[in-house]
Formats: sequence, structure tokens, C-alpha cells
Amino acid sequence: MNIPAQLKIGGHFFKVDASEELDGKAGETIYKKGLIRICSAQPQSQMEAALFHEIFHVLNSTLGDTNLGHALQDSLTEQLYEVLKGNDLLK
Repeated sequence: MNIPAQLKIGGHFFKVDASEELDGKAGETIYKKGLIRICSAQPQSQMEAALFHEIFHVLNSTLGDTNLGHALQDSLTEQLYEVLKGNDLLK
């Protein structure tokens, strides 16, 4: 999977930027700028999982901020990533 330059999530466009360093974070979303940043100084699989994690953050906010919590979000991220990757659904 290549990290896309832009994603449409919940009717909104987010630019995706792979940056070398994010102060120890794997990824972050800056809503006011419509920006998702992913740390490029990690293995490809972790970059992909970090992107899914940030997508879950955006989806959570468009659902009225249901506050999934990071533990549940991390679990959903890894499970979805494994299903997609394990079944060759990521291009």
C-alpha cells in the first residue's frame, strides 16, 4: 500500500503528509488544517497502521465524537489492518 497524498473521509478532504519526525508519535491529525501526518521513520506496515489509526480518529469525530478511546481504537486499527493486508485487499 502506498500512503496516499489525499483522502476523502466523511465528506471532507485530508491531505496526507509523511514526515520524518513527529515528536515520537506514529501519526497525528490536525483537523483545522485538514491534515493527517504520518511518521515516515518507521517500517511501512507501521506507517499503514498509523494511517488507519488516524482515519479512525477522523471517523470518530464525524460520528459525534463517540470517544472510542485509544485502546479500542488501537485494537480496531490492528484488526482491520490485518484483515485487509492478510487478504491482499491493500493495493
